[in-house]
Amino acid sequence: MRMLFIFIFMLIPVIIYCQETNGEIIIELKNYEGSYDFTFETQHVSGNARWDFDFDLVSNPNYFMGGSTNVVNPTLWAYLYFRSTEPLDGMGFSLYKILVKDDQENELASFYWDTRTTESWSGDPDVHFDYNVGLSQFRRGSENINNTTQLFWELEGSIGPEPITAGFEPFAPINVTISSYSGSPKIEWDHYTSLTHWRTGYNIYRSINTEGGPPGSFSKIASVNSTATSYVDWDVATGGRWIAYYKIKAENGDRESIFSSMVSIDLSGFCKKPANDWKLNSFFCDELFQNYPNPFNSETKIRFSISANSHVTLKLYNLLGKQISVLEDGYFDAGAHTILFNSNEISSGVYIYKLEANNKIIVRFLTIVK
Repeated sequence: MRMLFIFIFMLIPVIIYCQETNGEIIIELKNYEGSYDFTFETQHVSGNARWDFDFDLVSNPNYFMGGSTNVVNPTLWAYLYFRSTEPLDGMGFSLYKILVKDDQENELASFYWDTRTTESWSGDPDVHFDYNVGLSQFRRGSENINNTTQLFWELEGSIGPEPITAGFEPFAPINVTISSYSGSPKIEWDHYTSLTHWRTGYNIYRSINTEGGPPGSFSKIASVNSTATSYVDWDVATGGRWIAYYKIKAENGDRESIFSSMVSIDLSGFCKKPANDWKLNSFFCDELFQNYPNPFNSETKIRFSISANSHVTLKLYNLLGKQISVLEDGYFDAGAHTILFNSNEISSGVYIYKLEANNKIIVRFLTIVK
């Protein structure tokens, strides 16, 4: 009975240990001699965002569990935990530095551990590394990985070879500004990060107050791709007593970021479109529309509108800036206009067409295919 009791007692810590953790970085000491005293640590790399295990961005600086572990001979293994199930916390998804120090706190070697763009897992996805004491090297098999970045989704075979990015909450854009561009609001912003792993596009939201007061509810008016850093709201004209407010959200699949900072600009009203899109206080703006059809073989229609009677030029250029043709050069009344462009004498390619009217310049691209 006594031996049985001891045997059961020794098993209990192992059973509890397996239930509490389900993700470990396991480091084995190799090529060692004599006594040793090492501390292995996990440090979050400053400036890199972290996501929790629901793929939500984490602002809490204490959301971290990796910690450190001391290895003194004859112990040969170090364990750093990157996921705990009770409670659901841990390192989360981010970029970390794994390092080893001697007993005088001198850093001996390190590598980076990237769990970003990693699908959630089940089971016990432990990852193994070696620390070669004689060479002061972290190793993965025979490879020296000092100062390298180790990608979790490439090391853990049960997850798969491809990174997973769609579930992550994206970053809101930063440094949002607004100005008047060719008589319409132009919103510009910077990416929070140049990496596009965690966004698939941006959504533009607008609120208009015709009394010049604070914003009401916001409505999504447009979506742009993940590399875009500006948007022109051609539906409204700047200058006047109205106020337009804009905010932006980054998009990543079916997830959106929080709103960016808000910007605003004075408006005079909505632009009236040639397609008879009438709105309160609407009028014709100076605008050049996309030709239709596009691409085209021989003929296409180009529409434009001008806010006041004006001399108008509409010219075609190649991508080197050389003028190819003058499509219009004359006086036009305020309103919407359409011209028919015949490309029989022009070779296939992408071209720029430029409208100049009312001291404004607007350009678009068209494609000829023959």
